[in-house]
Amino acid sequence: MTTESRSTAAPRSDAGDRAARITALVALVLLVPTAIGSLVLTLSSERASGCLTYGVDCARVSPALAAGAFLVSAVSGVLAAAWPHRREPFEGWRGLLITVQISAQVTLAALILSYA
Repeated sequence: MTTESRSTAAPRSDAGDRAARITALVALVLLVPTAIGSLVLTLSSERASGCLTYGVDCARVSPALAAGAFLVSAVSGVLAAAWPHRREPFEGWRGLLITVQISAQVTLAALILSYA
């Protein structure tokens, strides 16, 4: 292995790490707008407004599930964005965290929209 090949291998790892961090940050920034957008769509439905106004036809989804999905998405996003590359416990750690983050965010939107 030559010195040139070593110097070109390191930036690719850094570029991939940077791209993963940016992905985590973008998903983290979109967490609150996703929740608010889902809430606005839900409140505009007849069923949700009837539940809010009269307490009838309410969904049986626990609000704790939505709060848990929000927390899981937020925590995994912060960890994926801030965890140092040298301290990752195993290869693919950041990718796993981003997958958990986005899955929790989609689950959060689905739970909020289930009230509609």
